[in-house]
Amino acid sequence: MKIKQGRAICLIADYDGKIPMLFRKNTGFMDEYWSLIAGRVEKNESILEAMIREAEEEANLKLKTNDLELVHICSRLQKYGNKKNYKYNWLDAYFYTKNLNQKPINNEPDKHSEIKMFAIDNLPENTLPYVKFAIKAYLENKIYSEHGF
Repeated sequence: MKIKQGRAICLIADYDGKIPMLFRKNTGFMDEYWSLIAGRVEKNESILEAMIREAEEEANLKLKTNDLELVHICSRLQKYGNKKNYKYNWLDAYFYTKNLNQKPINNEPDKHSEIKMFAIDNLPENTLPYVKFAIKAYLENKIYSEHGF
């Protein structure tokens, strides 16, 4: 079995206890699930640079390094393929920001059908399982968690 490695970033943008989430569509992975503003870390890119880039690409949020606080790391094993014939070992960094004077908008309607605010402690049933898991760990003040192993 082939195992690949990847790094991802996720944004917990706090708007008075509510966070923006995007409804996935046409991505080829976990469509019709809600997720945070998130994405992959590109080659030669720091996780902070990736978070700033993805926040603007997906939700038109213009963030700076000092707007972001690293609050959780999740080591995640994700299986892919019809017969789960390969795995991806992800390291996900969750960043927190609050007091934004910017309203998030859906900048990628080809990948997300809508953006909506949800109470951080009452996420939709169809939230990506590993995102729901990591947010729960974050709310329990855990800096690190593992999912899918």
